[in-house]
Amino acid sequence: AHLQMHKIDPRVVESQVAAFKESFQELDSRIQLVCVCGNHDVGNSPTQKTIDEYRQRFGDDYFAFWAGGVRCVVVNSMLYSDPSQAEDLAEKQHCWLQQELEASQSRAKHILVFGHIPWFLYSEDEPDDVGTFSTYRGEKIANGYFHIPMAQRMRVLELLHRYGVRAAFSGHWHQNGGATSRPGL
Repeated sequence: AHLQMHKIDPRVVESQVAAFKESFQELDSRIQLVCVCGNHDVGNSPTQKTIDEYRQRFGDDYFAFWAGGVRCVVVNSMLYSDPSQAEDLAEKQHCWLQQELEASQSRAKHILVFGHIPWFLYSEDEPDDVGTFSTYRGEKIANGYFHIPMAQRMRVLELLHRYGVRAAFSGHWHQNGGATSRPGL
């Protein structure tokens, strides 16, 4: 089962957003801050409302940029984790991702993809319920919570392989981990 987002007083959220933005203003202006949204930003089941709120606070929830000859593609992986409350937004992002990867393939030295939820923990063909657990703050959580479900995962991995994505980076699992899929990713 997914962890449920707690109802938080909107004043607390706005205070936390202001503190976050203030702390990052101290960065050297030559360092570009890139925000990748996750479950604490748009929810485990994002909606148009939660995504709009994120966009107002931080900017686009998916986008791409160049770093030298490397194309960096940031996705809203929450829309792949559970698109049920925003299917139109999920499909729009997926179409954008395909177009972005196709356009970048011949021009980029490497393509990297960033998102909050890992596509998989151990292997790309692992089941939705991987049968293992993690402990977070004393709570035992099924590791299936920490990756993209198989149907959505395979749909995206097919694109990542087709267009030669070199690596995908994520967080969410609250532990160090790494896994490889078929050659190239």
